[in-house]
Amino acid sequence: MKTKERQRVDKAVGERLSAARELRGIHQEDLAQAMGVNRQQISKYESGQNSMSSERLIDAAEALDCSVMFLLSTINPQAGREYKLIARLRSFPASVQTRFLRSVDDFISKVSK
Repeated sequence: MKTKERQRVDKAVGERLSAARELRGIHQEDLAQAMGVNRQQISKYESGQNSMSSERLIDAAEALDCSVMFLLSTINPQAGREYKLIARLRSFPASVQTRFLRSVDDFISKVSK
């Protein structure tokens, strides 16, 4: 039987797995194929019903182009929002990304004085 802490972590990891998959526009079946498991297993991971091994976390991170740390970061609720913003930024051409990041850097420099 899982402890409450383990249940909380499995659920949080599953939520991040689901969020990363949806941001990438990947169906459970496609992620399952990339990870070498069946769709039902992905569903169980996403619901927190099953724990993910370190090997499966690495497979998921590679398939979803995210870090294992993103999938494991259960402390910071802002991380999911930040990941979504970064994913959106990556969808723009490199020149737009560069201009945006320069603007952010300038803003941070001004407000941190």
